[in-house]
Amino acid sequence: MLLSMTGFGDARFQDERVSASVELRAVNNRYFKISMKCSEAYASLEGDIERIVRETISRGTVHVAVRLNRQWSADEFALNTVALKSYWSQLQVAARELGAAPPTEIGPLLAVPGVVEEETRRHVDLQADGEIIKRLLGEAL
Repeated sequence: MLLSMTGFGDARFQDERVSASVELRAVNNRYFKISMKCSEAYASLEGDIERIVRETISRGTVHVAVRLNRQWSADEFALNTVALKSYWSQLQVAARELGAAPPTEIGPLLAVPGVVEEETRRHVDLQADGEIIKRLLGEAL
């Protein structure tokens, strides 16, 4: 077990469905302190991540960054036409009330949260993704 550490470690993984990385930064400190940065979908793994780090590092300030991006296919996205129509009509009304030219392009509305829904995000495979994250964490340590 390492008693003290200042350093950096990272590990990366990519296959046809996912691209993942884990980065660790550690600086000397008298006590053990950990901070993590990961998406909300993987917040339940924070306890496991801390346990794995504690098995290797007994003191120091450790920053852990977990990134996991899915490779999406076209059928995993859907337009929320109810939201899109609502935003479009509200923009038309606002333009009339302000005496401005009405919008002519709908494209910018696609960037509004909730207009484009990512179907797969609701079904994150926490077990499979968790195994990838834990393996990368071990490699980074």
